[in-house]
Amino acid sequence: MTFKVGPPVNNPSKLCYTFTFEGAPIFDCSSFEQIPFDTTPHLQEQLREYVDTFIQQASRYFSKPLKPEVFFTRLSHVWCPTELVDAPPPEKAILRAQWIPAHICFYANRYEIKWVVSDLETQDIPSAPLPVPPGFVDTIEATELLSPQAIEEGAQGNMSEVVEAGPIPFSVSRGTEESERRERARQRVRQARLRAALAQLKAERMAEQYYTRYGTFEGMEGSDSELSEEGEEGDGKES
Repeated sequence: MTFKVGPPVNNPSKLCYTFTFEGAPIFDCSSFEQIPFDTTPHLQEQLREYVDTFIQQASRYFSKPLKPEVFFTRLSHVWCPTELVDAPPPEKAILRAQWIPAHICFYANRYEIKWVVSDLETQDIPSAPLPVPPGFVDTIEATELLSPQAIEEGAQGNMSEVVEAGPIPFSVSRGTEESERRERARQRVRQARLRAALAQLKAERMAEQYYTRYGTFEGMEGSDSELSEEGEEGDGKES
């Protein structure tokens, strides 16, 4: 942004110093009341650039540097539209305002920019839509345009594929848990059979020891528990 800042002029009646400019920057917008800085990012950026340039050039007039952050906290705007605003726009045209900062006033604890409308910019309103270039429609592939019927048929086709696929199978984790439970039950059966076989083998050895020492045991049938107890006692005496 290029413009020249003039030296400050003391204004005793307003108790302020006024800076004027040569080649002041233009802020273009559609509003004739004020510049919509709050809602227009590019105008905010333009204002920031304008203030930075002003501070750089005017710094030689201050006893200490002026920071942009402090400047914006104390800044206010005064809007002064000119008689140009009352000019009616031409037929089938719109007007845009070209605002410029007329001067900056430095008061004791605030800064004030006075804005004026320097000119109006006329923009024609197109009376008809722009023509479509020849062959533009032919370049669009047919697959890019789908009718509502085609979209509905495609959705139904996808649903039929899901139905024909059958029910959703159980997860692999459920089959794994069932296999583990079956294997644990099989192990319990094997252990029970092994314990029964060992008990039968022990009973046969005890009976053989009894027969060898005492001969035939009367009333042996139905007295397996007594035979087992006596056999255990005999084993204890021998040891």
